[in-house]
Amino acid sequence: MAFVQYGVALLIALNRMTIIIKMNFFAEKWLKYGRVLMILVVFVPSIATFPFFFNEVYFKYIESGDRYQLTSDYNISSLFTIVFLVLCIVTVLASVFNAMTLIMIKRLVLLPKNLDYQYFLVSVCSTVVLIIGTGITFSMRIAEKNSYLYNVTNALLPFVTDLLSLHQPFVLMIFSPRIREVVLGMVCRIVCCDCCKDPPTKTVANNTSGIT
Repeated sequence: MAFVQYGVALLIALNRMTIIIKMNFFAEKWLKYGRVLMILVVFVPSIATFPFFFNEVYFKYIESGDRYQLTSDYNISSLFTIVFLVLCIVTVLASVFNAMTLIMIKRLVLLPKNLDYQYFLVSVCSTVVLIIGTGITFSMRIAEKNSYLYNVTNALLPFVTDLLSLHQPFVLMIFSPRIREVVLGMVCRIVCCDCCKDPPTKTVANNTSGIT
């Protein structure tokens, strides 16, 4: 799951940077090949996780987190090493892409109001979430079983996972008035049916007949 979450975050950062560099050229490329990149993000991680398919998988109760965890007889520590390296690389790349995008936004001749500030907040939030996820992964990698650090990381893991999945849309909703307006308009139309739709334009026919 971490592979996919970080892969999506990297694609979003790359998308922003390339669109700022040359929108007309890269927008067409993203529309054409974006789904291919998403398929790669979903399936390429199986290269690292395929050994699990050859080992027995079962649910194990984690007392510290009061939850069940899907686990395997396969040595998971080696997978954590791969995951941690990938997360570090993705975090660095996404941070670089975000920084480059912010620099290019600052250099725009016609800069929409508060765009640089809004993007700075979006970039900071995204980068912080990636760093938190990487830190949790590192802690899980070095923590000894049943230690305090082990229990804390297992308790935080579900929340960090949700944060990695949901932070992108919610950050954009919070800091982008335009996106917030569009999304709330869509929700309003779905929930309120016709009450949020623009009223139809009324046409009044002119009476050209005379009265005698």
